[in-house]
Amino acid sequence: MPEVTNAEQATAVAVAFLKSYYPISQKPLSARFQKGRVVAEDAWVIEVDVGAFYPRIATVTVNARTGTIPHYEVERSEALPPSPGAAA
Repeated sequence: MPEVTNAEQATAVAVAFLKSYYPISQKPLSARFQKGRVVAEDAWVIEVDVGAFYPRIATVTVNARTGTIPHYEVERSEALPPSPGAAA
């Protein structure tokens, strides 16, 4: 995969990856560049809302040099739908 040089490319890589696991909704929220340290490489960190009904934030790390995804995680949604019969 080619080098990822800007936030738009990094977001496209992250969204394409997430579509295979969360096909209903992918709303990009943020992209930031993270300069590599001694061992770690430069990377883009992309946040995408993948929740169909409630927000679920996926954080995807895209290696800037290779365009691969070494790590991603999706926060668990704590929001529960209202119980039937609950007064509004």
